[in-house]
Amino acid sequence: MDGLFVRDFVTAAPIQTPLRWATSYYFRHPAIAIPYYPPFFAAVLAVFYTVFGASQFVAQAAVGCFTFLLGLSSFQVARRMMPDAASLAAALLVIGIPLATMWERQVMLDVPAYALAVASLWCLARYLEGERFAPLAAAALAMVLAIYTKYNIAFVVTALAVGWCAARRAAPWRDRRLVAIGAAALAMLLPAAFLVAKFGSANAQSLFGRTGDAPAASLAAWIYYPASLPDQTGILLVPFCLAGLAALLLRARERNAWLVLCLLTWLVVGYATFSIIPIKEERHDLAVLFPLLIAVPYALVRFVPKFGGMIALVLGIFVAARGIAAHAPRVDGYAEIATYIAAHAPPNAVVLYDGYRDANLVFDLMTIAHRPDIAVVRADKLLLSVRFGERASRGVSEAAFQADDIARLIRRVQPDYIVLQPDFWSDLRVMALFVAAIKPPSYRQMHHFALTGDLSTRDGTGGIDVYAPTAAPSGPRGGIELRMPDFDSRFTGVP
Repeated sequence: MDGLFVRDFVTAAPIQTPLRWATSYYFRHPAIAIPYYPPFFAAVLAVFYTVFGASQFVAQAAVGCFTFLLGLSSFQVARRMMPDAASLAAALLVIGIPLATMWERQVMLDVPAYALAVASLWCLARYLEGERFAPLAAAALAMVLAIYTKYNIAFVVTALAVGWCAARRAAPWRDRRLVAIGAAALAMLLPAAFLVAKFGSANAQSLFGRTGDAPAASLAAWIYYPASLPDQTGILLVPFCLAGLAALLLRARERNAWLVLCLLTWLVVGYATFSIIPIKEERHDLAVLFPLLIAVPYALVRFVPKFGGMIALVLGIFVAARGIAAHAPRVDGYAEIATYIAAHAPPNAVVLYDGYRDANLVFDLMTIAHRPDIAVVRADKLLLSVRFGERASRGVSEAAFQADDIARLIRRVQPDYIVLQPDFWSDLRVMALFVAAIKPPSYRQMHHFALTGDLSTRDGTGGIDVYAPTAAPSGPRGGIELRMPDFDSRFTGVP
C-alpha cells in the first residue's frame, strides 16, 4: 500500500498541498504506513506498479529482484575467499535457509535491506582490490539505500569501516576519496535522521521495550538469537555454522584477512545490536546470519580441501531446495470480499470496516477489483486510540461512547456496506457496542465470506459478514475524526 501511495502521489503531484492530499488519501484508503518506515522500498514498489500494474504478484516480484541481488552479491563476496563452486554454495545458503525463504516471499523490508547491505560489501571489496572511485561510490550509495529501506541495517556500517581499516592499515581520513564519499553519504542520510526524529515515536518501542520483554541485561535477551539458530537455518546447518565460525577465527590471525575481520565484526556488532533491542523476532537478525552462512562452505574448503567445494555445493542445493519447498503462510478470502463489494457498490461508495486485516481489503479493492473510488473507513480508528502495532503490547484506549453515540456516528458515515469480522476486539466495550448496533431492522446481512489459510483467525473469527443499511441515506455524509495517537493528533474530514 505504501507503494501505491507513492505512485499515486507522484501521479497527482500535489506540490502546493501535499499534506492535505496525503490526509485525504488516508481518509479513503486507511492502510498506508509511510511515516513509520523508510521510503526507498515504497519508491521501488511505485516504479514496479507503474510499469507492470499494481498487484500482490508484482509486489512480490519486486522483493524477488532483491533476492536475486542478495544471491549475486553473496556469490561475489564469497569468491574473495573460496572457489566458485563453494561460492555458489554460499549464495544458495544465504538465500535458501528457512528464515530467508520465508521473508523472500513476503512484501516486507528485511530482504531488500539485507540485499543492499551485502551489495555494499561487494562494491567495497571491488574498491579495495582496484583503487577505483566508482565502486567506493557504489558501496556508499548501496549502504545509504539500505538504511533508507530499514533503519536498523545501519549496524553493517561498522563492519564496512573495520574492513576498510584492516585492508588499508591507515587512518580513514587520509583517503580523500573516502572522506568525500563519506561526507556525501552523511548528507544523504540527513533526511533519514529527520524522519526518525519526526515519526520515530512508534518505533521507539523497539528501543525501550514492552511489558513482558526481557531486559537487555538479562541472560534471556542474549541467548534468544543463538537459541533461534536451529529454526532460522535448519538444525542440520548449525554444526556447519559453528565450524565456519571457527574457520573465520583461525583466518583472522593471518595477514590480508580484511574480509574475514569485516565478517566477524558484522556478526558481533549485529548480534549485540539485536540482543540489546528488547523486542525480538527471529526475522529481525536475518542479515546478521550472513557471515555464518558464508563461513559454512569456507570451513568445508579449508578443513576438507579435496572435496570441500563439492560437499558445500550439495549442501547448498539441499538447503535451498528445502527452503523453496517449505510452506509460506497465507490468508485467502479478502479478494472475494473486494470483488463482491466492487460488483454491487455504487460509484464513490463508502465501506465501514471492522476487522483485523483492513489493509488486505483496501489493497484488493484498489488492485483486484479496480475500485479506488470506494472509500474504506476503519471502525477502530473512530472508536479506539491504538498506537502502531499490536494492542496487547502497546495499549489501547476507548472512546467514551454509548450505544446512541455509535448509532449517530454510523449514520454520519453513511456506509453503503459494513464489513464485519465477528469477535474482532469484541472484548473491548466500545467495539462490542458497535457490533451490537449492526443488526435488523437497520441493517441486513448480505453475504458471509470464509477466511481460509494459516492467518485467518488472528484477533477474530475465520469469517467475515457483509451488511447493508435497509434505509436510504437521509442527507449528505458528515465529517469524521480519525485518532492518530502516534502523532498525538486527530485528522478530520469526509470519507
